[in-house]
Amino acid sequence: MAFGGAQTALGASTTAVYDNPANLASSRVYHFEGIVGFSPEANRQSYGGGIADSSTNQLAARPAGTDAANGLAGGIAGTWSTMDPGGINRQWTDMRLALAYPVLPNLFVGLTGRYLQVNQAVSTGPFAQGNPPDLVADGTASQGLASIFTFNAGITYRPIKALSLGVVGQNLTDPGRPIAPTTLAGGVGLNLDIFSVEVDSLVDFTTYESPRGRFMGGAEVFLFDRLAIRAGYRIDAGQKTQSLCGGLGWIDKHFSVEAAIRQDVVSDHPNTMFVFGVRYFYDYNGAGQDAAMSAD
Repeated sequence: MAFGGAQTALGASTTAVYDNPANLASSRVYHFEGIVGFSPEANRQSYGGGIADSSTNQLAARPAGTDAANGLAGGIAGTWSTMDPGGINRQWTDMRLALAYPVLPNLFVGLTGRYLQVNQAVSTGPFAQGNPPDLVADGTASQGLASIFTFNAGITYRPIKALSLGVVGQNLTDPGRPIAPTTLAGGVGLNLDIFSVEVDSLVDFTTYESPRGRFMGGAEVFLFDRLAIRAGYRIDAGQKTQSLCGGLGWIDKHFSVEAAIRQDVVSDHPNTMFVFGVRYFYDYNGAGQDAAMSAD
């Protein structure tokens, strides 16, 4: 979130489970994370966590000195979220299982299986009780609003150690639902030890009548081998919003505490989103420098 959502090329560790799964294999880590997010305008809350493991599998030997995983890397993550409990009371569970493999020392591929379950109160939305009834506005009394199995696929290439190029497609079974839109994103990231920057672009093929773009960029300065200072910007052509993002992280050898905020600065109905995360580095040699996880 602190990078404006731009993590297709650099977002490793647990971030990769939600964004580009190929990045799970880009570094050797064994991390555990817990997260909490909330937005005051819609009374939206999210709780979840994840595990990323790319250090214990030895299926393929990597050259000495490389930061890539030794073989097959994996990760699991899940969040439970709720919004507008006094109104539509929408609740959703998002579960993910990701696998990645270093095809070459600088080329990584990955897949994520995703299950999304969405429920909401019946006939409470602003367009509820229409004739004929609308599924999204009215909900259903006998079943959830949506129950979706889908998958994401990504690839990351590093022509040189400091430069990463990433591409990821999400919800590739084409569920046809704005709650799980089919998207294609690409990003370019540069990591120079104490400074990193990434720029991404994304196309949403589902939510609107025609494909719409989203543009994201962010940067991080890593000071004193502990303090991460992050800032980003996001332009969403579909929602016609622009958002300013920022975050801080304290990253020790064994754990990290991180926080991020996204504030709409151009919007008909501005929203604010906060995310807090705590990570434990079981394999602290692969702690890395990840931005706080995107919440959506």
